[in-house]
Amino acid sequence: MSKPISFLTNIKSNYFRTIILAILGFVSTVIFSRTLGANLFGVYMYYTWLISTITLLLNFGFEGTITKFLPEYYYKNKATHSSSLISYIITKQIKVIIFGSILLIAAYPFLTTFGKINDIKFSFYILIIVIISPMMIMSITVSTIQALQRFDIFAKVNVTFQIITISINSVISFKYQNIIAMLGVIGITSLLQVIIYFKNIKTLLPDLKIQMGFNILKKDLKRIKNYAKYMYINIIWQQIVWNKSEFLFLSLYSSPKELAIYGLAYSLISIINYAISPIMSIVNNYFSKFVALNETKTLTTLINSISKYFVIVLIFIFTYAVLFSDSILTLIYTNEYTGVVTVFLLLLFGTVVSKILNVSSSLPFYFEKQKVIINLGILSGILNIVLDIALIPKYGAIGAATASTISQVFFSVVQFAYTKHLIKVIFPFVTLFKVIFVNTLVFISLFNVENNVLLIIYSIITIPFYLLILIAFKVIDIDEIKKLINNN
Repeated sequence: MSKPISFLTNIKSNYFRTIILAILGFVSTVIFSRTLGANLFGVYMYYTWLISTITLLLNFGFEGTITKFLPEYYYKNKATHSSSLISYIITKQIKVIIFGSILLIAAYPFLTTFGKINDIKFSFYILIIVIISPMMIMSITVSTIQALQRFDIFAKVNVTFQIITISINSVISFKYQNIIAMLGVIGITSLLQVIIYFKNIKTLLPDLKIQMGFNILKKDLKRIKNYAKYMYINIIWQQIVWNKSEFLFLSLYSSPKELAIYGLAYSLISIINYAISPIMSIVNNYFSKFVALNETKTLTTLINSISKYFVIVLIFIFTYAVLFSDSILTLIYTNEYTGVVTVFLLLLFGTVVSKILNVSSSLPFYFEKQKVIINLGILSGILNIVLDIALIPKYGAIGAATASTISQVFFSVVQFAYTKHLIKVIFPFVTLFKVIFVNTLVFISLFNVENNVLLIIYSIITIPFYLLILIAFKVIDIDEIKKLINNN
């Protein structure tokens, strides 16, 4: 077993990736929205949504299964089991790709007459299927690299190919406005990433051989299949029905422009999520490790500390987003995307609530007590669909954002209550109230400043005082931060 790199090194690597991708993501949305125009950009957002959705549907929960079981074998020095697990999942995924492709080709007549954006030529449809295949395998290889806590490898490969992809697609969108070519670039770069990730996995797991069979105990195989089943249900109802159904209903009941507005706001939220995902990607793998090693005290301490600093950062982001988003987004995206600010703030509110409450959301899965969460996800998905159908025809992108936020907050609150009951997680409620109070004071002091230049100056001046007040209130603990980042 290779020596794992430290928690802090993983955080640094993933934050390097995040900062670069956040910049690239923001710049690409500006370029694509301006060069393609609202209608064509909406079509592009639809097809990227379609590809990512089909990829998730055909993934069958394998990503989360690797995150759960690979650390359990790897950190107990079960090298043969680790290699066998990855081999088993990759062979299963290849079978899914073959049979899934056949089903997608058979479904072509139905999909091309479904919704308002339905002009898909058969050759274009085949291209979409070809793009999906490497993306499915890439999700497995990325999960493996992350479960082995080698985020440095993931960061280097991911950043390099995102730069290549966005650079080429920026040229294509500017000169040719060709969506097919842009999607083709995504497919090619995904395939190249799979090759590189697999070479690194072979280095970390020298015994890995892609072959049929599963060389571990039958009881483990039963656990893995059962876990993958629940993960798949979770993906369908939470990540597809709940998080992304708005794209489907906007394509059915609204216009490409409304799709573009929602897609633009959704992309901006994704950039906000970049600030959180590097931490949670790493922390969830550590959670899995601590559960496997039965280190409950370390686990609960880590959850409490991370929750506290999520409260500090996310409420601060929301406060400043309310202050600045109108002037900034209108300037960048022009009046062609009227309504994007409201949609963005609605989605941001749901994201802030979700991220603050759900630091420990993966734990029911790692303790294999996920049934309640799955049922809750199904209920939230149904609620989201009902709200989509009720709100999108009348309110378009704003209705979609409202539906998403309501269902997201409902799910987050109930899931938090269940996880707290199940694992006795201590949530920093006192910190939450203190941070809301301080941010309210900041908001009131800056809200009536009408000059944008003065608002920026005052906001910059306010930040040090904001931090000092939090330190004075003993919300920010320097010693605690040092212990957190030095945790291995």
